[in-house]
Amino acid sequence: KEKTDYLGSHEGCTQGDVAAMAFYALGVKPLITELSSSVNPSACKQIWYADDSTAAGKLIEIKKWWDFLCVRGPQYGYQPKPSKTVLIVKEDCLQIAKQVFKGCGIQVTSRGERHLGAVLGTEEFRKSYVEDNVPNWVRDVEQLADIGKDDPQAAYSAFTKALCHRWTFVQRTIPGISDLLTPLETAIRQSFLPAIIGRQVSDCERDLFTLPVRLGGLGISNPIESSEFEFQASEKITDNLKKLIINQQSTLDGYQTETVAKMTSDCLKDKEVRMLRKITEIVADPSGGRLKRSIT
Repeated sequence: KEKTDYLGSHEGCTQGDVAAMAFYALGVKPLITELSSSVNPSACKQIWYADDSTAAGKLIEIKKWWDFLCVRGPQYGYQPKPSKTVLIVKEDCLQIAKQVFKGCGIQVTSRGERHLGAVLGTEEFRKSYVEDNVPNWVRDVEQLADIGKDDPQAAYSAFTKALCHRWTFVQRTIPGISDLLTPLETAIRQSFLPAIIGRQVSDCERDLFTLPVRLGGLGISNPIESSEFEFQASEKITDNLKKLIINQQSTLDGYQTETVAKMTSDCLKDKEVRMLRKITEIVADPSGGRLKRSIT
């Protein structure tokens, strides 16, 4: 008889399982419900993403929420970690917050902190977060450019399918960062594109390459130009979900699927209009030369 070995999963959800998020949500839902009942919902609102729990509101109510989480969480298998917890407050509330949360082991700051791939905090802190990440993205683009000299198709696929999404999420969650992405666009324009094409590109060509392939481009967007459009589209598409969170709805009964679909469609239409307008500008550019003939 063939012997079969099993790897047991006795607690938590197995990472990598496509059903893990759903199972975890079911497991943590009773704790979330209890937490909602333990505080004044108008003074403390919570939001969860898997095991990342967040609360916002008045200091006293947040402290009640935290204390309740520390008591009831372990009974559900959820272990709050004060050392990994950060309380972000306004500058004039900093000392009061430190007093309220004294002895909890929580870091209290008025600047900000990274959260779910983006950042929460002051405008200065958000900008510093982006400025710290841009050099890493530039390095990745330049490394991919080195690959592109020998294998341009592989480098192009890696850029459009993977690498560019490292800053797309940041664009969608942090406003007013267009100017901070200038070094990134410089690396794309002066290193990556010449590597996969074999020569430097003109301004007109750079504009053309931002267009999708079906319109004659390469789909390599200019992060300076796309940043604000990405954020605005993100705000519109997530508006309904944001309202449900603010109202602390415990179900998705109020989620307006058709409205969200229409918002998504409208954003895509707006993007299409911008792309078609750019084609018109390229055709009208006297320096376009052969590019005019290739897209008209």
